[in-house]
Amino acid sequence: MTLDKLALMVQGGFAEMEIKFDKKLDEKLEEKLEEKLEEKLEEKLAPVREEIREFKKEMSGHLDHIYGKLDDLEKENQSGFAQYKRQEKTLTNHEVRISRLERAENK
Repeated sequence: MTLDKLALMVQGGFAEMEIKFDKKLDEKLEEKLEEKLEEKLEEKLAPVREEIREFKKEMSGHLDHIYGKLDDLEKENQSGFAQYKRQEKTLTNHEVRISRLERAENK
């Protein structure tokens, strides 16, 4: 083996090591960058999440209030319908009685 061949082999080994080192370095840098991005994203999203939680609580209260009002309206509607049915029955009864009286009067 000549000195030139040995130098080329050593140079090739260093070039190979440099490529592996660069690849590892890129992987590590990418991992660190992803971690930092995730941390920054979490920091930015934390207040937004809190606002969403507060909004949900507020809306829940409003929806409960609306549900209560709708429930009251439904009960009122049922009561009004029942009253209407009673009045209709009474009115029908009066019409029948008036018709009988009119027929009796006409005889």
